[in-house]
Amino acid sequence: MSLPLLEQLVSQAESEGVTLAEMISRTMTEQQMAATEEEIRAEVARERSEIEGFMSDLEVASLETYLSMDDDHLSDVFEDLAFALSDELVTEDEASW
Repeated sequence: MSLPLLEQLVSQAESEGVTLAEMISRTMTEQQMAATEEEIRAEVARERSEIEGFMSDLEVASLETYLSMDDDHLSDVFEDLAFALSDELVTEDEASW
């Protein structure tokens, strides 16, 4: 069973007001459930591998690094962080904490 079909079951369960587990038990055989579970496990493993690859290149500063910064430098770091997390452009006043 493909993941798009599972998404269809989610939608159908929502529209009928039943749980996904109930919808799956009504529509899938044990073999289909096992195959779907394996497909989901494989997809999660792929996603995890991609995340681990991305995260391995990141360097995270320690708490000591932040504690040793002067106020101006720390303010710049927080301003950059606020901008990076924002969906909109952040003005200097909005970024000042």
